[in-house]
Amino acid sequence: MGTPSNPHNAQLGRDRFLRELTLSLAKPTAAWPTVRCWTRTNLFRLFGEIRARLSPADAVAAGLMPKRDLLDWLVRVGFASPVAVQHSDGTTRTDEFFVLDLAGAAEAEVHPFELLLSYRPAGVVCFFSAVSFHALTRRIPSHHHVAELQRSPIRRVETEEPAPSTRAPRAPPNPLGKPAFSYQETCYYVSKRLSSRMPGIQTRDLSARSRYCITTLEQTLLDTLSRPFQCGGPETVFEAWSEGLGRLDEKRLVEYLAAIGSAVLSRRVGAMLESFDYKIQGPLLATLEAARQSPTRSDGGGMVPLLAGMAYTTPMDRWKILGP
Repeated sequence: MGTPSNPHNAQLGRDRFLRELTLSLAKPTAAWPTVRCWTRTNLFRLFGEIRARLSPADAVAAGLMPKRDLLDWLVRVGFASPVAVQHSDGTTRTDEFFVLDLAGAAEAEVHPFELLLSYRPAGVVCFFSAVSFHALTRRIPSHHHVAELQRSPIRRVETEEPAPSTRAPRAPPNPLGKPAFSYQETCYYVSKRLSSRMPGIQTRDLSARSRYCITTLEQTLLDTLSRPFQCGGPETVFEAWSEGLGRLDEKRLVEYLAAIGSAVLSRRVGAMLESFDYKIQGPLLATLEAARQSPTRSDGGGMVPLLAGMAYTTPMDRWKILGP
């Protein structure tokens, strides 16, 4: 398509583009859970979707401004405001995240969950972020997490005689996950998680233009046993269980344990509840007792620490658990 010669037509095209953009930013969708905070990459995808909806003439007119120029224009007129984030190399970037508000001047201040879901729109807020959200700790999160769900673990096919590697040994993975960026001196992480291990997910509204998926209270408590360091560390884990027991939905907890199907996790739950003198009864007791008597060693028939990764040594024989 050629470039329209009439500047008036070009302005009309941009006006129609802006109208479509306004409609797209009115409320969150399944694809875009937050329409207030955007990454540059996702915003350019949205620009492309809008251009596809325009008439050919309007698309050509709006196309006079490349995507990067459209974004620069939105910043200049006050419809978009850059959010400064930091990276591990110490650099600060203001061209990755943007707050958009076509009704007036955009505010650069963003909620941590908006950043997480703009970075990973299909993700689930979890770990320390969820512990704080459910008021299970008085500690301010020192890191935030979003999970990328996958249906099955990635399996690597090994050859019989692997070729010798000349590469330098890889550094051990960060126990907190994959660092994405930092905002206001708080680090944000992305973790890959199996959807089968996260049956407890709920959707909440942050505002009229932002919603997010986050683990439920019960799922969050289960996560603290398997991922204590991502959840703030052992002290935060015990605080979370102390604060959460009074609000625990036993029926929901039983459903989650059945869906996850891990005897180790169930034994950890039993040991944790017992350590707080929680009266276990009914279906929850039956579920935990079945796990306690499970002979399947592949699921941890031997002694395991109460919190994964901790070098505990005190036997809790009833649950085949090592406590602090």
